Amino acid sequence: MFFLALVDSPPWALGILATAALTDVLDGWAARRQAEQSLIPNTRGEWLDPLCDKIFLTFVLLAIYTARQPPVSLLLMTMSRDILQVVALIIYKSVASLRRLRYNYKAHPIGKAATVAQFCAAGALLMGHPAGRPLAITAAALGMMAFAIYVSRMIALARMAY
Repeated sequence: MFFLALVDSPPWALGILATAALTDVLDGWAARRQAEQSLIPNTRGEWLDPLCDKIFLTFVLLAIYTARQPPVSLLLMTMSRDILQVVALIIYKSVASLRRLRYNYKAHPIGKAATVAQFCAAGALLMGHPAGRPLAITAAALGMMAFAIYVSRMIALARMAY
C-alpha cells in the first residue's frame, strides 16, 4: 500500500487517502450502475467492498499511529463502527439461526456519512490538525447511528423469518 510507504510525507499520504476516498465513491457508483443493468445481483461485491474499506482504514490508522502517535482513543473512536460490525459479524456467523438469513449489506446514507467522517478524521490525524478530535467524535457518533440501523435491519430480518 502506497499509504504505508508515504505516511512520513503527510502531503503525499493525504493525496493517497483522498484518491482512495474518490475511488471508493466511483467504484460504488459503477457497481450500482452495473447492478441496475444486470438481472443477477452482485452478492460478492455487497460484502467485499465494505470489508476492503475496513481493512484499508485499519491499515491507514495503524500507519498514522506509527508515524504520529495520536491518542489511541481517537483511533478507536474513528473505527468504532467497524469494531462493532466485526463483533456483530462474529455473532452472526456463530449463531446458526442467524447464518440462514440473507442480510442486506446495502449502505445507509448515515453509514456513508460515517465513512466520510472517518476519512476526514484520518486526514486530520495524519496532518496533526486539531480537527482530528472533533472529527473522530463525529465519526464515532455517526458510526454508532449507522451500526444501530444495521442491527435494526438484522432484527427486522430475523422477525420476518421467524
